[in-house]
Amino acid sequence: MAFYRMNRHQSKLELLLADANSGKSHVIYTEENKDYIEINDHWYFLQDKSGFLLTSEKDGFRHIYLYTMDGKLIRQVTSGKWEVTELPVSMNQITDYITFLQRSLRLKRNLYRIGLDGKNKICLTPKKGYNIRISAVTANIFVNRWSDINTPSVSTVNKPDGTEIRDYTRQCKA
Repeated sequence: MAFYRMNRHQSKLELLLADANSGKSHVIYTEENKDYIEINDHWYFLQDKSGFLLTSEKDGFRHIYLYTMDGKLIRQVTSGKWEVTELPVSMNQITDYITFLQRSLRLKRNLYRIGLDGKNKICLTPKKGYNIRISAVTANIFVNRWSDINTPSVSTVNKPDGTEIRDYTRQCKA
């Protein structure tokens, strides 16, 4: 079992692993900031138990970081003047790709895929606008709900590369 622990001033965050049977726990990650740390549930343990992913704002924007199970930083996976809003939407451990939602400074949000090595970032939802919620992400399809200021919510089924298979938009007529 894993859980976060934070001090009252919200300036120190720890991620701990615990044995549910014995109750023993140990810290595997610590982050400190003299001002404030925003807590979130953006963490994910790799299936092979070699490490974990989490998001942090320590470079000024919320990005994905990869750590070993003993808390050593392997690499910062994403970087730039934008932030990760959800991690992971899906994780394909066979191909080592993470699918996540990214919000830019222009308040648009898109689904992206990137390798654990931080390379080959691909936008899977290239329409300008806001991807409200991604669901049913599997190895074969994902369902996307998208809208913009002029378009009510549009629901589509897409291939893993982002290609739309079908539009399920409900249109109301007066």
